[in-house]
Amino acid sequence: MARYGPADVTVTYNGNLIPDVTVIGEITKEMILEETTPFGVAWEQHASVGVGRVAPITLEAPYSDDATFLRARAEAVGIGGTATLLLVFGGAKSLSVSTVVMSITRTLERGALNRIAVELQPTGTPTEA
Repeated sequence: MARYGPADVTVTYNGNLIPDVTVIGEITKEMILEETTPFGVAWEQHASVGVGRVAPITLEAPYSDDATFLRARAEAVGIGGTATLLLVFGGAKSLSVSTVVMSITRTLERGALNRIAVELQPTGTPTEA
């Protein structure tokens, strides 16, 4: 069985390959649950409400003025704007989902490169291949 690492990953955002992403936050798919524990029962019980979601995904990169890098591409979409995120994990395995830009954060720290982080809220059904 093949195994993949960072060199096998590609990030495409709004139809553009983003070559400078160095961190991709957790990619969590989950179902929304409601607690249904009746009185007199000692352990929690839960039921699915039938709605799934993908938790926010954060992309990070060194801050750059290059027009093809993360900062420029995210700012072009803008806070509240929507664009498709396509992550290829290696081989033929990928995840594609429409996203809304929740935030763009710049971090300045002594002894480190300036960084940009873009938090994306997936919306709708993710497509996995």
